[in-house]
Order: sequence, then structure tokens, then C-alpha cells
Amino acid sequence: PPTLTNITLIYLPPCKTAYLQPLDMGIIKSFKAAYHRLYAEYMVERFNEFGATLEKIDILKAIYLSSTAWDSLTPSTIQNCWTKANITTTSIPSDISSPVDI
Repeated sequence: PPTLTNITLIYLPPCKTAYLQPLDMGIIKSFKAAYHRLYAEYMVERFNEFGATLEKIDILKAIYLSSTAWDSLTPSTIQNCWTKANITTTSIPSDISSPVDI
């Protein structure tokens, strides 16, 4: 295998990944909350418009809702999850304008 000079591998202790992974520290929870809020708003909108709700939404609408929910996550939410995981050795600048900058 090639020698990696810019990457450091750190092996996590067994059964600790759920406590150390930033996504488990609140990013998933925030994403799900945003998705469920958007889904509920969509269903209420459909009911108000047509007088009935859909039993299911199509995959394209689910993708749009997921994309909008992800875009609604603030950079500070992602930064706080990385900080809470306590696995970064450097501080993340507070002037980040989007999650992509992280």
C-alpha cells in the first residue's frame, strides 16, 4: 500500500464510536428535526390545497426535502458537534460562512 504522509490514522477504542462521532453529537438529530418539520409543512400545504393528504411522498420530493433540511443546518451546529466530540486538535474559526467551508 502507498505511504500516506498527510494522514494520521487514530484507532478508536471499541464501543466508543457513538460517543466520538460528530454526526452522533447532534447533526443527525438537527437534520431529522428539520426534515420532519418540512415534511409536516408539505403535508399541511397539500391538505389545504387539495383537501386530502398523500399517504406517501415520491422519492424526488423526499430528496428536495432532504436537501432543504441539510441546507438549514447552521455552521455553528456543525462546529458545536465537532467541539462536543472533542476529537479536533485545532479550533474551528467562528467566521465560517457555510458548512462546506468546514
